[in-house]
Amino acid sequence: MIYSAGEAITYFAFIILKYGRNSYCQVMKRARRLLVMAAFLTLLVLPTCRAQGQDYVEYNVRINEDSSAAWRIIQVSDINAPIDAWMEFQQRILGLVDSAANVSGRQMTLDFDSMQIDTVISGESKTTEYLFTWLNFSTIQNQFISFGDVFRVDNFFTKLYGDSLLKITYPGHFTIESVSPEPNQRDNQTQTLEWYRSQDFLSGNPSIVLTNGNPTEKGNSGDWLSYLIVGVVASAVAAAIALLFVFKRHRLVKKQVANNSQAMSLGENDEDKIKKIIKSSGGTVHQSLITEQSKFSKAKTSQLLTVLEQKGVVTRVKKGRDKIVTLKNEK
Repeated sequence: MIYSAGEAITYFAFIILKYGRNSYCQVMKRARRLLVMAAFLTLLVLPTCRAQGQDYVEYNVRINEDSSAAWRIIQVSDINAPIDAWMEFQQRILGLVDSAANVSGRQMTLDFDSMQIDTVISGESKTTEYLFTWLNFSTIQNQFISFGDVFRVDNFFTKLYGDSLLKITYPGHFTIESVSPEPNQRDNQTQTLEWYRSQDFLSGNPSIVLTNGNPTEKGNSGDWLSYLIVGVVASAVAAAIALLFVFKRHRLVKKQVANNSQAMSLGENDEDKIKKIIKSSGGTVHQSLITEQSKFSKAKTSQLLTVLEQKGVVTRVKKGRDKIVTLKNEK
């Protein structure tokens, strides 16, 4: 049982009146025991009371490739503790952005559509999330993203919700070129930098530079030998295909020339054959008889006679459905 100050005084007076001064020492011994117990219980209860009454805050900043930064502030507080209303939240962030613009010399603003306040109550506490996107938070030059100048605003985090944990994440294909002050934790897999106290971050003249470490771009410069080999092989294959095509075309042309020569040779023999048939018939004969004796088709016979006629070797005169072929005297 824990006694209040009034109850303790009343208890001491009652003991003295009842038992006299002889019991004073015993009373004091018992009082000392009670004081020690009260102090012990106070040490146990005090941290709990302070933990329930004190806010927990966490700052999460995600750096984007378009020079903006998405902020997510988590505040855990007692269920009865006050939190920012919408207008207070908006004025707090706008004031901070205006101060940062003056310090950095760059135009900055907020994406007002991104501003949100979400509160969830659980037991005797509540968790509030403040969300907003800070435009032109960083600077972009070539493949580098730089930021940190906005934190030069006096009492930067005091203008928000006080000193607390700070986490900064950056795009996956970027790497850290330089960071100051050195974070308490650095996770390259999750692309996260973490400072346990935002005040420690501010005291180190914060400056962070990211460089575009796109694996594709690195591969283009690092694997040039592989690409060279592939190019050489592809060129060799293309050259082999071209040579094969030229070789096949040469064979085809050669074959066509041979066929033409053979055809010409055969044509000359066929012409001689027709001339012999005409001579054996006395120099004049029906075209149908030439077809019959030469065993040529009508079309071929007519074609051969047309050639001989053009050469001036024979003449043809139509007679009925047939033609009379006459062999001219050859020199």
